Amino acid sequence: MTNIERAGNPWGEPRETRGDWASGKDLDVPTFAEIGYPEMNGAIWFWLAGPKGLPAPIVAKLNEEIRRLIAAPETKQMFDKSALLSMDADPPALTKYIAGEVKRWTAFVEEKGLKK
Repeated sequence: MTNIERAGNPWGEPRETRGDWASGKDLDVPTFAEIGYPEMNGAIWFWLAGPKGLPAPIVAKLNEEIRRLIAAPETKQMFDKSALLSMDADPPALTKYIAGEVKRWTAFVEEKGLKK
């Protein structure tokens, strides 16, 4: 949880080096730098969301169990083999992170004049 609060940086490292985790992995996907946007670094993220108004005790229990499963050695090993990263986040921290990413990507798209 503390990593996700570090200036919106869940991996605890500078934006410039976040893509380094992929080095040596056979991903066959160009980096932003390779396609002409060296200042941008990003990742695909997945999260579990429930319907609006889901009772807080259910949200808390789901979050607790998912965080426990993601922390399990078997899950970490599977994520590593698949070149996946994970975040240990509670719902408010995840909401804050996603809002920051939407803001960052919106600014990037607008600045570059890319189609939405």
